[in-house]
Amino acid sequence: MMSAQELVACLCREGDQRLALGEPRLATAFYLAAFSCHPSSAVRNVRAALAEAQGAPVVATLEAWCRGDSQIPAVHWDGMAVVSLTGALASAFLGALCPDHPAAVLHLLASLLARGHHREVVQRCDALLDAHSQQALELQLTRALARILSGEQVGEGVADYLQAFASSTSRTVAFIRTHQQPYLPTLLSTLRSHISGHAEATDSASRQDTDCQEFLAALDPRGPWRDTPSPDNLLLLGRYEDCLAMCSQALQSDPTGSGPQGERRAALLVTRAAAASLAGGRASDVLRDLHEAFSESPRTARRQFQAVLSADDQGRLRAQVQEAADWGFARFQEAVRGRPELREDVGRELLAPVTRALRVLLRVAPVGARPELGTRLAEGLLLAGDVSGSRALCERLLRPRRTGDRALDHAPLLALRGFCALHAGEAGRALEDFQEVLARGQPGPEGCVRALSWAR
Repeated sequence: MMSAQELVACLCREGDQRLALGEPRLATAFYLAAFSCHPSSAVRNVRAALAEAQGAPVVATLEAWCRGDSQIPAVHWDGMAVVSLTGALASAFLGALCPDHPAAVLHLLASLLARGHHREVVQRCDALLDAHSQQALELQLTRALARILSGEQVGEGVADYLQAFASSTSRTVAFIRTHQQPYLPTLLSTLRSHISGHAEATDSASRQDTDCQEFLAALDPRGPWRDTPSPDNLLLLGRYEDCLAMCSQALQSDPTGSGPQGERRAALLVTRAAAASLAGGRASDVLRDLHEAFSESPRTARRQFQAVLSADDQGRLRAQVQEAADWGFARFQEAVRGRPELREDVGRELLAPVTRALRVLLRVAPVGARPELGTRLAEGLLLAGDVSGSRALCERLLRPRRTGDRALDHAPLLALRGFCALHAGEAGRALEDFQEVLARGQPGPEGCVRALSWAR
């Protein structure tokens, strides 16, 4: 089998031949492929070519790739395509060949970003920009990303991006796609949050909002930022009432009685719920739409929830749904206390919105919060009289998990399953669960005791 150094020598010889034939782009691609296999060996081999006059086109080609001005051609060796030739790799190669080259600075900054040294990147970019660097645009975009990733200067980072985009649209987009592609989802989410938050604060779309929308369209041409009005677009621009009206109109059945179904209906319902939440609408309306959306198409509903709401807005909506569930449980407790006879079923209807809220929360909550929510839902189902549903959920939550169960207290679930068994006439199975609860030690007041007292 050929060693890495031997492969580098072969690729460099092929590059030398291509360079002699007047094909600098292919020659440089072979040199870059050699660098990806064994950097130090490739640098030693290529520096010999750079010492001659014909080496200038290699540097110029690498510079163009670093800027994203042209695509890196595909190269083949021994019948196989050499992959992973990127602008970032070209920057590293150019920096290794010419340590004083500006591309070396950009590669160093990219490395610092990847290691999370965001403040240091901002400081270095400030110093280089003050020195009137030739790569001012690239440094401004690097500083913009560092500011956003730091979480401390998000507004300044957005302003940097928009200023660069206004001064050179094509170069800005090319640099982001070439050097900042791994961070693109974060950048898109930040821009959406910026527009949504600004519109909520001012009740109008500013010039900066328009610039943000154009920037989003350039970075994500297939996203909902184009001129055609759509519910997602209206939501992004903060036009919540218009978004609500458009969603409601789209969800209406036509004269034949048919309307959007499946994924389309789920997406519209989530968007309408998001608009209602951001507009300060009633929690019951938000909850109704989200519950129906997840019943219609869980995967689409979750994807739409994450697409149309920023991370902060998702957190606020989850808090709104959690508050509705807690309020419903409190109303049920008051109804239970007012019963003439504790075993009566008066007030069970108050639990319907509670179980709906908990089902929604299970779909949108972080993974770590789901076990506790599942226990609350099982409790709510049992109290509401859905014994089979509660028991099935307890069984699922009690199954061993591949990632471990350290965050889940099994005592309340065992107690709930035991009472489900009693309801089904399985006294022996109920006794096993109750004995297991006692074997685990004294149950906490907010766990098993509540389940035991409420479920009788």
